[in-house]
Amino acid sequence: MNEYHYNCVDESVLLPLLNKYIFTPLHKLVPLGIPANFLTLFSIVLMWGGFISFLNTKELSAGHALSAAGVVWGYVVFDHFDGIQAKVTSTSSPLGEILDHYSDVFNGLIVIYLSFRILEIELGALFLVIIWLNCLAFAVTYVEQQIRKQLYFGPIGSLEGVILVIAVMLSCANPSGLQFWQTPILLGQPAYLLIIGGFSASCFFTVFGSFQRLEALPRNFIEFTLTGSLLLGVCLYLRLHWAIPFLVVSFYAGDFILKSMQGVFFDRIQPLPDRFAGLVVLAVLPCEFFELDYEVVLLAYGIYLLLQIVSRGTHILTRFKEYWVWWNPPPDCAPPKT
Repeated sequence: MNEYHYNCVDESVLLPLLNKYIFTPLHKLVPLGIPANFLTLFSIVLMWGGFISFLNTKELSAGHALSAAGVVWGYVVFDHFDGIQAKVTSTSSPLGEILDHYSDVFNGLIVIYLSFRILEIELGALFLVIIWLNCLAFAVTYVEQQIRKQLYFGPIGSLEGVILVIAVMLSCANPSGLQFWQTPILLGQPAYLLIIGGFSASCFFTVFGSFQRLEALPRNFIEFTLTGSLLLGVCLYLRLHWAIPFLVVSFYAGDFILKSMQGVFFDRIQPLPDRFAGLVVLAVLPCEFFELDYEVVLLAYGIYLLLQIVSRGTHILTRFKEYWVWWNPPPDCAPPKT
């Protein structure tokens, strides 16, 4: 592995303002001894705690809208605290970068789930398509990083989207606000489709912008897109409960994205998406024809992908274990930043 250097171009329009007036002032309350990775872990626990809580909640109230907005805001704050902490303590590391950015993949999916729940949108085909578009945007970002050795975030990206989501959630705490988003405003379609349409457009712009910077269409990303779309299409055709395709698609994308992140640090050739996805599709379709239990096949594939992610993650932790600390050393003893 080459000497580590965090190479990122972030053109976010909101980040400078939030850094100046919110993140940096609030970060002064964080003891410098706390490792940046612990702040990342806190944001992960916060998001997954909110996710599990909403999974076990059927009837939502105004309080749930406020709590969802609070969870997402807490995630945003601590997701930026870790970077500030690493910078001021000179403890930036490849382990921290992977932990931070890879957790964003799944945290982003949770934000989408919470948004659909608060807006009281059915967790059906539209939800799963948006989940997949989000996965595509994340995947192309890290495929590009693996090729160019530089991470790029555009002017309108995930931070701007999440801030908009928080504002929408807060508006839903008032019944009239929720009613507004559910009211048909154009061709009989509800207002919340404006948000979903804007999000979808941003995902496409992310993909096309990456293609422009690469001046090419990465074969592995095209294969990932086609195979994953086919996998999702089969799930939609079978009209499965949302949880099964949600897990399968998320883990399929998560496996490919983690491979791409590995390629950044270990100088590997362009990683390929999981090759069993096509076989799973071929196995599921006959099950439908012969009225067999195809859900078992998809769940087994989801478990397989999860095990792949865990195995890959364990390997990364082992390779970068020297960067794990339980408490930051005093500033005068901190290692020089690379």
